[in-house]
Formats: sequence, C-alpha cells, structure tokens
Amino acid sequence: MNGKSTSQPMSVKSKEGNMLTVKDQVKDRWRAHFCELLNRPAPARRYHPSQQMWEQLDIDTSESSEEEVEKAINKLKNNKSAGTDSVTAELIKCGGQPTRARFHSLLLKIWQEEQMKKRVRTLRGIEDGWKLSDLDFADDVALIEPDEEKSAAALTRLRGAGEEVGLVVSAEKTKVMPIGETSACVKDGESTTDKVEKFNYLGSTVTPINSIDTELNIRTGIAANAFKNLRNTWRAKISLKIKMRIYTAVVIPTLLYASETWATTRKHEQRLDAFDSRCLRIMNYSEDQMVGTKAQQ
Repeated sequence: MNGKSTSQPMSVKSKEGNMLTVKDQVKDRWRAHFCELLNRPAPARRYHPSQQMWEQLDIDTSESSEEEVEKAINKLKNNKSAGTDSVTAELIKCGGQPTRARFHSLLLKIWQEEQMKKRVRTLRGIEDGWKLSDLDFADDVALIEPDEEKSAAALTRLRGAGEEVGLVVSAEKTKVMPIGETSACVKDGESTTDKVEKFNYLGSTVTPINSIDTELNIRTGIAANAFKNLRNTWRAKISLKIKMRIYTAVVIPTLLYASETWATTRKHEQRLDAFDSRCLRIMNYSEDQMVGTKAQQ
C-alpha cells in the first residue's frame, strides 16, 4: 500500500562492535552467536521451587458485593467477540438486576470454595492481599523494591534462580530507576548497576513520576512515521471510507499503544486531537466530516 519495497542490505555488529555487511561474515557472526547462546554448560545447581515469603499488606479480600459486580458489568466493552459460552457483553448488560444477582451468587460460591484464590495465585508474584514484587514477561523482568539493600538482594536471588535453569542475567542491560526521593545505588556483585531516568518496558516508556509526556512524544513520532509510510494510499483515488478504515487499523493503534495505562490531562488529549486532525486534513477530510469522525471515535 505504501509503494515499491526496497531491499535492505543485511548487516550485524561483530563482538567488537564493528558493522559487518559482507554476506559470509554476517552468516558466520550469526552462527557464532547461536553456538554461544544455545551450547551452554549444564547448571551447577538444580532449581528447587520453594514457598516464597511475602510481606502482607492491609488489603480487603472479603467477599465481593453486588454493587461491585454491577460496576464490573458496566465496564465490559461492547462490540467484542464472545467467549466459549457465546455470551456477549451486550447480552449480560441487558440482563439487568436478575443477571447481576445470578453472577453475584455464582461468584460467592466460587469464592467460598476458594477456587478463585487458586486462580489468582497463578499470577506471578501475587497472592491474595500480598505485595507485588516483580513484573515478568518472556525474558523481561522488572523488580520492584523499597530500598537499595532489598533491590540488591532481589537481583542476587534473580541471578541465582536463573543460573539454576541455565539462564544468565545481562549486567549490561540491567538498569535501576529510582522513584521519588529513593536513592538508586544498587550493587550487582562488585559493580554498581547503571541508574536511568526512564526505561522501556513492553514497548512503553516508564518514568519515575509516571508522566506520559515522554511516552506521548514517542508514540506520536512512531504514529507519524506510520502515517507517512502510507502517503501513497492517502493520495490514491479511493473512497474516504476505505482510507478511514486503513487509518483506524494502522495509525490509531500505533498512536494509542498501551494508552490504557496513561494518566492523561486535558493538555495530552488536546495533543492527540491535534495529531488526529492533522492526519484527517491530509486525507482530504472536510471540517464537517472531521467533526463527525471524532464523534464516532
């Protein structure tokens, strides 16, 4: 959709950091990389799972009320595919008070039989009413600790647990970010972990003050690049309806990636509206069509 594709030359960095572009050299570098990565010696220690001790917090874990069930049902999103039971969110909402009462009764039964507690414990690092100490996704781990001493101890435990299953924690990629007035001189063995003012986790930029200014700058830049790559589509003689469907499927998700976690202000919303309006003008939308489009979004 965005014109002719251009082939990019294969390139990779050597261990010394030099760029390799010759085809045979690139193949040899990848071969050496995977040989080193996959042919590791067996762990010196075997992993033996033990019960983790958690710091108990004062959190209400009592039975849910019918009002909480009602709030949860109202938050269900419409126009979503049904699950294996073929029951959509719209159908549940239309059920009214009788449906809420049945759901509440069912939840109480599950809670009393402690089936729900067993499901909650499958979430890594969480138990009922206990402290969240880490966020794990694939090979990315974010440790959450209150001070330097506990952070260093957690990093040591993580490194030891990794060694037991043949995994290595990269010292070069390990960073520490202080939140608030907390200092961040965390020791990793004999060396000190690098301190950063922000870091990227699962595609989102995390900052100490939970501001989305930096994240919004990044998202608008990536979305603008995605919009620019489709410039031939915007100039093509196709209907505005098709252009809008492409825009909604490609550019908007890029712009609003992970926006569910954003704490936006009016200023942020105005920036997003300005970006949207600028793109719609390039797509030859009139002012009246833009107002109608924003009302639908």
